[in-house]
Amino acid sequence: MGKSALALLVLVVGIGSIGYYWRPAKSAGEESSPSESAEKLAIARESAAGKEAGVFLKKAEDQAHFSTPEEFHVFAKSTLQKLPHMADFKKLKAEDVHETPLLIRQAGVDLGSIAAAVSEDARLAPEAFHFYEECSANGDLPGSIRALCYVHYLHWGTELKETVNAAIVPEEIKALAKKL
Repeated sequence: MGKSALALLVLVVGIGSIGYYWRPAKSAGEESSPSESAEKLAIARESAAGKEAGVFLKKAEDQAHFSTPEEFHVFAKSTLQKLPHMADFKKLKAEDVHETPLLIRQAGVDLGSIAAAVSEDARLAPEAFHFYEECSANGDLPGSIRALCYVHYLHWGTELKETVNAAIVPEEIKALAKKL
């Protein structure tokens, strides 16, 4: 299987996770503040598959709400830092790659949280545009993740009437993005 075919396979399988993210379970009637929700989300991400913390998959629409664009900025920067790098995949054991690796599934969860937040609050769009630009340009990220970020970068560039710098993304990533 060729390099781009493998990247597309990982992307397609990983896309099923996008729109979902890890979130701690709440007791009946318990409400969380936006900062508590963001903190719990960060803690859940750090636990091994979130299982030890009593975490389960929830739809991205139920994600933490951001009171300010600055709060979203912190979350977006944290998300960008937590996305898996190509070097992370070299550390996987053979049995870890028989299905979509947790690294890709978690990236889908994280990217789904960003997309859901910006679709819910238009004030976050400029920060999301810059997040997707950085994600698209980062050559250390897997091509499937970069392609998805590039699609969103183009979308928000058009919506915000911002200049999109297509030169920051290689042609193979653009070709992969066109297949989404």
